[in-house]
Amino acid sequence: MLEIILTSSELMKKATGLEKWQFEELCFQIKEVKEKNKNEENRIRSSGGGNKPKLNFEEQVLLVLFWYKLYLPLWLLGLIAELNASNVSRLIEKYMKLIEEAADPELGERLINLKEGSKISIDATEQKVRRPSRKQKCYYSGKKKLHTIGTQIATDSESKLVVSVSDSYPGSVHDYDLFKRSKIAQQIPIGVSVDLDSGYQGIHADFPDLDACIPFKKTRWKGKLTRAEKKHNRALSSRRIKVEHSISRIKKYEVINGVYRMKRENYNQHFRNVVSLTNFRINHSMSPS
Repeated sequence: MLEIILTSSELMKKATGLEKWQFEELCFQIKEVKEKNKNEENRIRSSGGGNKPKLNFEEQVLLVLFWYKLYLPLWLLGLIAELNASNVSRLIEKYMKLIEEAADPELGERLINLKEGSKISIDATEQKVRRPSRKQKCYYSGKKKLHTIGTQIATDSESKLVVSVSDSYPGSVHDYDLFKRSKIAQQIPIGVSVDLDSGYQGIHADFPDLDACIPFKKTRWKGKLTRAEKKHNRALSSRRIKVEHSISRIKKYEVINGVYRMKRENYNQHFRNVVSLTNFRINHSMSPS
């Protein structure tokens, strides 16, 4: 089956979220990262030693991206690739450490390199996890009424690229508390404005030097908004839609959209990998031909 997907542009897009030529470019970049890491590591045995893999390099990358896109059970992926589930798991763990560096090596530095006058939108997203056997209250989200993990992203309004990904926190952590824990306010360059939703009330008092914009809210003492306040909220919503679109692109990968079943300590890296893949698609949206 993997050989069929590799030769079909339509199946490649459905299986990985990438065009065939984008997949080939990503494979080339992953190869470069692997070679660089190989030269830096101290090997115990010579390169090429040990058992030969059943899948070639392109098939291995395809299987991992297939897992990210469709989030199939490991035993089912094993049937497709004629491997056992433990080998599939090891393959995913192996490439988990390479995808971000290959697909979007600038992800960790893109925020601090924004130019003066740039606008970013910040929001947090939650994903359902299996109910923990311990510390259930810690992972329970009052907003979602589920056990979740939350992660914050920031999107550049002009390029539509995700410029920052926070650490992931248990679902009981509020969006604004996550904002403060991420310390993103200290990383945003001077002259960059930030658009936020109504969950970030108090940001002007806590971060007076930050150029932050939040919507006006009705209160028990103020039942109606003025025309100017409504106009402000509509303009803010039209700018913030960029970060909502980013979250939508990320959640097209089922590993971030479904119930997360893997090790929680690996969740943030999987999230960053998916963000890197969506940024890769935007950066390589024009076919070289």
